[in-house]
Amino acid sequence: MKLWQKVFFLTLPLMIFAVNIIPGILLAGNHTATLAAKRDSVKRTSELAENMARRSLENLLTETGQYLLTESQVRDRLADISVSLSDDTYEVSISADMLATLEDSRLYSTIRLIEGPDRKFIYVEKPLLLGGFMYRLMVMDDVSEDFARFDRDIQSVQWLGCGASIAIALILLVALWRMLRPVSVLNAATGRIAGGDYHERVPVKGNNELAQLSDSFNKMAACVEENINQTQQVASQRKLFISNMTHELKTPLTSILGFADILKIKSQVTDDERREYASIISDEANRLRLLSSRLMELVALGEVELALKTEYVCAVVREAVRHLQPLLDKYEVSVVCDLHDCMAPIDRELFLSLVNNLMDNACKVSIGKQVDLRLWAEEGKVYFSVRDYGPGIAPEQLPFVTDAFYMTDKARNRKNGGAGIGLSLCKAIAEAHHGTLSISSTVGEGTVALVVFSAAKDGEKSL
Repeated sequence: MKLWQKVFFLTLPLMIFAVNIIPGILLAGNHTATLAAKRDSVKRTSELAENMARRSLENLLTETGQYLLTESQVRDRLADISVSLSDDTYEVSISADMLATLEDSRLYSTIRLIEGPDRKFIYVEKPLLLGGFMYRLMVMDDVSEDFARFDRDIQSVQWLGCGASIAIALILLVALWRMLRPVSVLNAATGRIAGGDYHERVPVKGNNELAQLSDSFNKMAACVEENINQTQQVASQRKLFISNMTHELKTPLTSILGFADILKIKSQVTDDERREYASIISDEANRLRLLSSRLMELVALGEVELALKTEYVCAVVREAVRHLQPLLDKYEVSVVCDLHDCMAPIDRELFLSLVNNLMDNACKVSIGKQVDLRLWAEEGKVYFSVRDYGPGIAPEQLPFVTDAFYMTDKARNRKNGGAGIGLSLCKAIAEAHHGTLSISSTVGEGTVALVVFSAAKDGEKSL
């Protein structure tokens, strides 16, 4: 059973009860109160008739000067009282009774409802001892119209209740359809998302619970879409990574196998040719070794939690520059350092690798030029930048320079022994230190690589 059906069949009986039963209960209560008022009125009329009878008989004794009244005098006077009290509402009768003892006169009066075939009365009966004779006082009030009115009211309530119930059922159906329509929309949207349409969203109207549910659904759909996009991007990057890696491995292997075959097949090889072939094989083998070591380092970074130790970053950078002196001499690069004392939690070997890779990239594009190194701390952060004055990187290439195997100039990078992994490794090292690596460049002016990570806290600034 659907939600709207459950709500409808649960709510409708309650509405029918409220429309039909409650008015009937109120009418019944009002009818009961009316009858109770009638009983009280009949009882008061009987008491009035009794008091009038006693006073009238006393006045008659006074008027006649008698000590006792005759039965006929009493009856005549009581008949006059009965006539005077009887009207369209009440019927009063004071008649002789067969009871003749004083004990019988102490009987309690009775009041009851008499239901005839056509009429209904509230009946009060009580014994009276008047002038030494026993009489019966009876007062009746015709309540037939009250019962008829009650029956008409009940019938009217039933008819009106049926009409109101039908109208309420229709209104309830429309209201439920309008109120729960967003649930149907959500259900349909969920089906479309399950079918692969991750751009699906539902309109959010109002500020009720369903609107909040729709908003939460949209946020969930956005997260699902983002996760799917990230998954697809990772899959695409992984596919590209494997493709590039295969290509990068294939090139040096082809060279190694090719020149090895030459040495194997060619019977007459001069010393110069042998040295040339061996040199090429050695270079390509070194390239493979470098590539494999960097790949292993890149993979290990994602699997190992680093044990960072607070170090003087300035000393680590200066050590890296000293180790890179042969590279600087090879490319005739001068280094200008602006290094300030900074302390930060780092992994020394990985940070040396980061500096080496950034400097290696800068030197290869700055032959005979200058490379600037800066290190400073500001607002709890450590900033380390490497600036070269090479040809720069085109704006459309900047977003991809930290992707594995991406090379802006493949020919020059391969000539220099590069494989496009250095910046990917630097980015991974920066992120392993809970920092970031950003690359900015202007074509014709050079490139700046900026690493930002957290400085040591006050309690950590000790070695």
